[in-house]
Amino acid sequence: MRSGWVLGTFSRYTEPGEGSCYKGSSQPGRKLAAMTFSDIPPTTLNQATTAKAANRSLATAVGVTRNRVLTLAAQELRLHKDEILAANALDMQQGRQDGLSKALLDRLLLDEKRVEAMALGLEEVAQLPDPLGREEGWRRPSGLSIRKVAVPLGLLGIIYEARPNVTIEAASLAIKSGNCCLLRGSRSAANSNVALVKLVQSALQQAGLSPDCVQGLEDTSRESIDHLCAMRGLIDCLIPRGGADLISRVVLQSKVPVLETGVGNCHLYVHSDADVAMAVALILNSKCSRPAVCRSISTRISTPRCRRSTRSVTTRRSTVPACSSIGRCSMTAAASTKPTSTATKTPTCACRPAGAAAASSAARARSSTTTRRSPR
Repeated sequence: MRSGWVLGTFSRYTEPGEGSCYKGSSQPGRKLAAMTFSDIPPTTLNQATTAKAANRSLATAVGVTRNRVLTLAAQELRLHKDEILAANALDMQQGRQDGLSKALLDRLLLDEKRVEAMALGLEEVAQLPDPLGREEGWRRPSGLSIRKVAVPLGLLGIIYEARPNVTIEAASLAIKSGNCCLLRGSRSAANSNVALVKLVQSALQQAGLSPDCVQGLEDTSRESIDHLCAMRGLIDCLIPRGGADLISRVVLQSKVPVLETGVGNCHLYVHSDADVAMAVALILNSKCSRPAVCRSISTRISTPRCRRSTRSVTTRRSTVPACSSIGRCSMTAAASTKPTSTATKTPTCACRPAGAAAASSAARARSSTTTRRSPR
């Protein structure tokens, strides 16, 4: 018995046949002419074919070699930091011209700190235990011996959205687990993704492996998702990472097995015996520091008594509303731990006009009154 493991946590495994891929369909369930390989652009088909052909060299590479690739990739990121930032600047400029929201621009942005975080992430993955070769075995009463061995899945197709950091994250986990990958990033991050993929390919070549093991899909149109969904026989597993619409589209249309990821609805549970001050600090930090990222808190779950306490304290502490620069303002979301009366003048964020701060202060006052009158 064989078992393929990829590093990560996934909620559902979808067998091929649960959904179908239809040519020209951008909506799940809309049946048009069935897509075949002849409908896939030659460039896309060639990239998948070369990545599939390179798979054996990576799948059979020992753990030391795969770890060396990750370490070399971290070095490449640091050595070519200026090139990465220059490519990202082009994406940011185009994003502003296209009218991307400030939240999306924040996800798209790369700076020296984020490049270093990517390099550290590669080194951390290199230090993890080798996921390949792990075995479980048992013998049946009939004498039949059964073994389950962790092996690579093959060629992974990974679809994701604006954040270019995912290019490095996806490539590092694929390499660590002995899988080649075809990365389909967002068009808005095209220049950044190209620069990052080239550096990973350079690291593969320095370690004596084929640079085709990691490739960035050149076609970033919406139709390219349908093309990946139709590549049964070339792509062994699709992993969509993004919003609910993207994940649903891939799951419903794909002819290729899909690992369905979560959509980022992060919860914080507050027990009735919990430290309320700590809970409030966690709520404010996990939402106000970087609201744009998918790991920011979306839902708070708590008992009625604790719900009243956290709501009251959170209302008092949030004396400065979340500013439009998404966490980069000099003001803090939690300016004071002391109760603030409605008559107290609210500090004005440098990124917001005084009128907006005053309006937010009035809204909080109404919210605080409603909370005190709540029968719960």
